[in-house]
Amino acid sequence: MSPNHKTPAELHEQTNVLRGERNRILFDFLLIDLDLSLSFVEAALDYHNDEQKRERNRANARKGYEAVQHFRNRFEITIPQQNELVAKLTKLKSALEQAGEQFEE
Repeated sequence: MSPNHKTPAELHEQTNVLRGERNRILFDFLLIDLDLSLSFVEAALDYHNDEQKRERNRANARKGYEAVQHFRNRFEITIPQQNELVAKLTKLKSALEQAGEQFEE
């Protein structure tokens, strides 16, 4: 084979490497979104005297929660990553409930 052409096995390996990198990046993105959402809900809980800021931060936190729920099963992650994601989602949901958000069971 010429240096510019890859065998099917090489292409398959490269695809697996790229898929793994994509999954890691998506997982990291979801963790960042969860951390940001936790910051929003914590800010909402701190704004006792400003209802607009409280509601805006609570709404932003809820959007983050919903986004993570939407994307979390759309790519492959490891069991430890899944556990970390669930733990942060649970923490965020609890904080959102504390801020007055309601969830359908």
